[in-house]
Amino acid sequence: MSSSATSSESAVANAVESLRTAILAADGATLESLAAEGLTWGHSNCRVDDRATFLQKLSGPVPAFNGIEIRDQSIVISGTTAVVRHTFAAILGDGNGINLHHVLVWVFQNDAWKILARQAVKIA
Repeated sequence: MSSSATSSESAVANAVESLRTAILAADGATLESLAAEGLTWGHSNCRVDDRATFLQKLSGPVPAFNGIEIRDQSIVISGTTAVVRHTFAAILGDGNGINLHHVLVWVFQNDAWKILARQAVKIA
C-alpha cells in the first residue's frame, strides 16, 4: 500500500471519527461541514432522510445518542470516493441500544472528505 493510500485512509478514518463525535455532541456546524450536498441517510427501517432532515434530526439542543462505538471498520478508496463499512453500537437518547452494520460513502470535495450516503442494516 502506498503512503498516499495510507494517508487517504487515515483522513477518511478521521472524518468518520469527526462524524461520530459531532453526532454525539449534536454539533450542527460540524455535521453541516461533513455532509455533502445531495446526502442520503438510509435507516435500517428503510426510511431515507435527505441532507436537511439529517441535519435537523442530529443537530440541536438534545443529542440523539448518549454513546456510539464503532468497531471492525474497513475503508476502501477509489479515486475521490471512499467506502467505509463498520459495526455501529449505540445508546440512543432514550437509553435503548442499537447494533447496526453501516456502509458509508464519502467523497473528496473542496479539499475535504464529505459523507454522501449512509445505509444501516440491523444486526440479527
